[in-house]
This record gives sequence, structure tokens and C-alpha cells, in this order.
Amino acid sequence: MSQAYSEWTPEEMELYLKGAKLFGRNSCLITRNILTGFKTCLDVYYYMHEQDQCNMLLEYEETSETGHQVNKETSRKKRRLVRKKVQLQKHISYPAAIENTMNEIVDSYKQYTPCTCEPVCGDQCPCFRNGNFCEIYCRCPKTCNNRFGGCNCTKGQCINRKCPCFSNSRECNPDHCQSCFLSCGDGHGSLGETSKTSKCKNMQFLLKKHKKILLGMSGVHGWGAFTRHSLKKNEFLGEFTGELVSFDEAEERERADNKLGYSYLFNLNDKFVVDSRRQGNKFRFLNHSSNPNCYAKGEFAK
Repeated sequence: MSQAYSEWTPEEMELYLKGAKLFGRNSCLITRNILTGFKTCLDVYYYMHEQDQCNMLLEYEETSETGHQVNKETSRKKRRLVRKKVQLQKHISYPAAIENTMNEIVDSYKQYTPCTCEPVCGDQCPCFRNGNFCEIYCRCPKTCNNRFGGCNCTKGQCINRKCPCFSNSRECNPDHCQSCFLSCGDGHGSLGETSKTSKCKNMQFLLKKHKKILLGMSGVHGWGAFTRHSLKKNEFLGEFTGELVSFDEAEERERADNKLGYSYLFNLNDKFVVDSRRQGNKFRFLNHSSNPNCYAKGEFAK
């Protein structure tokens, strides 16, 4: 038994399990709300990591013990099949929303409204009808088949469409995703201050990894947004912020903007529009172009 386990009393282990059910894989929230005065954020982080290794060892022993003599190549194949089976079981009950985004046939996003379905969601569920997933804000049970269960990718591999979160234009959520946890270290810093503890590449909004944007005169129209350094393909730039208004209000503002010759309106979904004229950031200076070098992408973030 390692030192991490020997320093934990049965009462502390039980409190940790209750905290994990409430706050997921966020070691800092567990510490601050359940284990304050008993453990630090770093203690909970190491204990969580060691538990993951123990669970992986148990899964390995269960899948490889087929006899006294086991062929190594066959054992590797079985472990891969077990991992694939677990991933399929975790995401097999997802609605048509995941199929549409995987096939890139989503034209517009529907406004998410928390459902109040009891005991389970059916065809009349507003989330299901709008092609959305049930989220933690819905009143349906956690076992709902329309809930998004997060990903189970290898650490640092949430960078392509093989990741369920990435393919559905969602940021990985430390509370749901198996390997995308993070910790602020000693429990005194702010969230994401020591982001090296997380290897996930799909938490740009949560960790505020925005690129530095410069302003200058553009050859397209008026002012433009520029970056100081070259960027890689599909690299994250930042969030387009502004005032959230209805479509009716946006139409009124658009008529006024047309007289001035420019507009800062951006359609968010089928209900709302983002107007960055008054409360926006530097991304409002991104100009339209027939030969663009970046694109806008709707992202569901925590």
C-alpha cells in the first residue's frame, strides 16, 4: 500500500466518495466543500490519480486472466476491445444530436431550455426535439439516455473528431470526462492557474487560453484584428463576446448599422444574436473576406 493510501482514514475515504458523486473529478471542489481541514487540494488530486491506476490494474487483471498461459498478443487485443466496448456503452444511447454533428449536417443551433421530464425523457422532451443533450440543469435523472456523458479519451488526445466532446463542439468538462481532470494545486490559487496539471487540449474556454489580438488598419475594411505570431490550422483564437439580444432587437439595430456601413451582429442560435458593438472585445474587428483565414465555431462550454 502506498503512502497516499496509508494517510487516508476510512472516514476520509468515505467523504471523498461522497464528494466525487457531488462534484465529479474536481479535486479542489471536493477539498473545499467536503474535506476542508482534513486534506489539501493536492492530496485529493494524488489520491484520485492513484485510484485511477488501481482501477486500470483491476480491469487489466479481469480481462487478461483467461488461463494460466495467456498469449501476449491476444491479451492486448482483448484489452483494446474492452476499452472500445466501454466507450460504446458510454455513448451508445445518445440521441440524433451526436449523429448529426459527427456527420457535420448541423445548420443552426437550437436554444437550450432545461427540461422538466419525470421520470425519464421521451419524444416530447424539449431537449430531444431540439436536437440538444440534457444537461445538469435539467430535472431529469442522471441516468437519462439523453444526457451527455463526457468522453473517455486517453490523456491529451481530445484534439480530433474521435473525441465525443470535440466532435459535438463541446469543451471537455472535468466533472464528466474521465481523463480531463484539473487541479489548482494547493487549493489557494484560482482555477487554471497551474494548468499544467491537465493534459486535455479541449478546455480553452475554461482555462482562458485566448490568443493576444492586435488592432490595425485593414486592407478589407477599416480596422482589423491581427495576431503577432503565426498560427496552426484550427488553432483556438478566443471568444466572440457582446450583448445578448433577441432577433427582433437585432433587426432594429441592423437597420441602424446599415446606415453607418458596418455591423457587429453575430447569430448565436435560433433565438439570440450577439451584438459586440458596445460590450464586445477585439474580435468584433474580424472582417468578412472572400478568402478567409479563420472561421467561427459555436462551442458549448461549462
